[in-house]
Order: sequence, then structure tokens, then C-alpha cells
Amino acid sequence: LLTAAPPFAFPALALAIGARYFAFRTIYGDWLYWALGGTLMALATFAMLGYGLSETALLFAVGAAECIFAGLLLTRRKRRSAST
Repeated sequence: LLTAAPPFAFPALALAIGARYFAFRTIYGDWLYWALGGTLMALATFAMLGYGLSETALLFAVGAAECIFAGLLLTRRKRRSAST
């Protein structure tokens, strides 16, 4: 895909990563994985449709979303372990 349609390479990767997080909801049972997957897939869709999200902006947005959700997931895990 990188050689055939370079503008779609990173959005396609973001779609694949977002879809992977949907499976994590089933494995770990936390709905935040659905939210993360949906966020990444929405970002990729906006980039593919050309709504002003460049490849570089998409990469930073995906990284930022994963960092934010990582913080949320860690905070929830610490709260749950502290209450038990």
C-alpha cells in the first residue's frame, strides 16, 4: 500500500490498530478499549476522506490518543487495585 497509494498507508495502519483494540475489550473487559479503537478509526477515516488531517498530523494524533488512553487505563487499574 505504501508504494501504491502513499497517502493511505498511515490511515490504513491506524484503522488496523483501532480494530485491534476492539478485540482487547473482549479480552480485558474494559470499555475504554472500544473508545480507543473508535477514536483511532475515526482519526483514520478523517485522514482518508481528506478532512484536513495530514499524514504527520495523523501520526501525532494517534500517538496522543494512545498516550491519553494509556493514562486513563492505568489510573483505572490503580484505583481498582487500591480498592481491593
